[in-house]
Amino acid sequence: MLELIEAGPPALEAVAAAAGRPGRDRVTAAGDVRLLAPLPWPRRIRDLGLLTSHLPGAFREMARRMAGPGEADIEGEYRRLEQRFG
Repeated sequence: MLELIEAGPPALEAVAAAAGRPGRDRVTAAGDVRLLAPLPWPRRIRDLGLLTSHLPGAFREMARRMAGPGEADIEGEYRRLEQRFG
């Protein structure tokens, strides 16, 4: 699957064309099939480092919007968000 993804659009088009052609050799009994993970070894493992570094800024912006245009208590809203969501 990784090779197919990396091969790009021409490979995907070839697979789509092959899948669209009729043929008895493409039919397999369900009991003869073993399903595997399509990406057993992903090229990159994502972590939550970016998300956790983004959250304080996002919470501050949310607090600013919740405080409203005439409100000056953005810090108060931020503290309420921190208390509620940690």
